[in-house]
Amino acid sequence: MARPRKPTAIKKLQGTLQPCRTNLNEPKPQTDIKVVSAPSWLNDVAKQHWNFAISQMPDGMVSSLDYTVFAMWADTVSKILELEAILQHEGLMLTDEKTGKRVVNPVLKQQNELKYILKNYLTELGFTPASRSKVSITKSDSDNKNSFLDL
Repeated sequence: MARPRKPTAIKKLQGTLQPCRTNLNEPKPQTDIKVVSAPSWLNDVAKQHWNFAISQMPDGMVSSLDYTVFAMWADTVSKILELEAILQHEGLMLTDEKTGKRVVNPVLKQQNELKYILKNYLTELGFTPASRSKVSITKSDSDNKNSFLDL
C-alpha cells in the first residue's frame, strides 16, 4: 500500500517542499470551530468527548471541512466505550453453547476493529503526540470568522 500524501504544511515544516510540485491553488479552509456544538445525531457520550476535545483544542487545529471527521471520531470513541461496558459485563471469554468450549467474546473483535479506525482518526486530527508534533497552526485574517456559526 502506498504512503499517504503529506500535507503541504508538513512539507514546509520539514523543509522538503518543492515549489515546482506544489499546487499553488490549494484550498485553505476556515480553521476555527471553537464555539461549535456537537451534531444532534451524536449520543451523549460522544457529545461529551466532542465538547472536551473542542475545549482543549488550540484555535485553528481543525477546519470547517473536518467537522464530519471530528464527529465520526467522537462517535467511534463512544462506541468503543459501549463495547467495553459489554466486555466488562460478559468477560473476554464465553462458553460456546454447542461445544462447551471457551471462546473469545466476539465483541472484542468489534472493539479492536473500532480501535483501528479510531487510531486513524486520532492521527488525522493530530490527537496523538507523534501526529501533534507534525501540525503547524497558522492564523490568517480570514480565520477570525467562525464558519460553523453559519450552519
